[in-house]
Amino acid sequence: MGKMLDPIQKIFLNTLQCVIMGKPLDFSLYASLTTEEWMRIYRMAVQQGVVAILFEGIQQLSKETAPPLKLLKQWSAHTFSIEDKQNEMGRVAADFAQLMCEHGIKTMVLKGKAFSTYYPDPNHRECGDLDCFLMGRYADGDNIAAEHGAKVEGSGYKHSHIVYKGLTIENHQYLTSFDNTKRGVYTERMLQDVIAKGGNQIDNTSLWNPSCEFNALYLVEHALRHFLKEGIVVRHLLDWAYFLKVEQEQVNWSLVYTEMDKCHLRKFADMLTYLCVIYLGVEITNPAITYTLEKPMAEIVLYDILNEEHVVTKESFVKKMKRLFCRFQRMWRFRCLANENYLTLIWTNIAFSSYLNTKVKL
Repeated sequence: MGKMLDPIQKIFLNTLQCVIMGKPLDFSLYASLTTEEWMRIYRMAVQQGVVAILFEGIQQLSKETAPPLKLLKQWSAHTFSIEDKQNEMGRVAADFAQLMCEHGIKTMVLKGKAFSTYYPDPNHRECGDLDCFLMGRYADGDNIAAEHGAKVEGSGYKHSHIVYKGLTIENHQYLTSFDNTKRGVYTERMLQDVIAKGGNQIDNTSLWNPSCEFNALYLVEHALRHFLKEGIVVRHLLDWAYFLKVEQEQVNWSLVYTEMDKCHLRKFADMLTYLCVIYLGVEITNPAITYTLEKPMAEIVLYDILNEEHVVTKESFVKKMKRLFCRFQRMWRFRCLANENYLTLIWTNIAFSSYLNTKVKL
């Protein structure tokens, strides 16, 4: 049986729905909110990574229905801080891409920076760092960055960390943590094939956004991996919502769903689509798009997103063991959505987080 959302969570989601779909807010929902309830909504926005997005809706409220002035000013300042950070990140990212371009290297952006292009204001989509794929020139990218004063460090087999002019860049050798499983290897090779088919230049920079087919596949693969390990936040759900709103008519869904089926990503994709339609108001106009009919499981997934704290901090050995135990518990609980069997998930999480982490080759 699905979990029930409380009234504040419903207001939180309703506000996001109005922002996403460009609809006016129902002021009556906010008229009787207490200071404590407003503080809870703000804390949810912070935890779920949607501070600036939610503020777009809050700005519509009348003086009588808006949050207390002190909180409103704090929320506004937080939003401006996010905008400034994303602006600076975009500037340095473009500078890095131009440096790569001068050496004949194409910079494909991944994850947050790529998904932000679907938002009306890309600077309202919070990104911590820049993820990029240099189209087979991973080592060259590390070397060039180092020659220009960047700090470069290895970080397992998947990517390196480049600190370039204050911006942390994850330079991907591989697109996924495929961990040498048969399905993982297929998924990695398939994604590399799809990203090689082209993309679109971002504004007037040397940054490139992959094709909508790649972003559909990658968004779901990335969200599922995090969901199984430690959980995801509402920001991940908004990525899919804005993607569907902007790209649903352009995507080759036959290709995307065929590959999702092969990689066991389809069930989770359909779950995300259901949540976006039912709770975020996304309108599906393309009959090729499918979504789950497993309402109880979808509600459990949404409840997990809204109620679990997905924060990893520096931890002792005992706390790490406890976290791994909790991870294995959630993998078991959501095994019906997983793209690998349960024992494979356990093995790869133990082995490839330690001594095999640098020994993986495609």
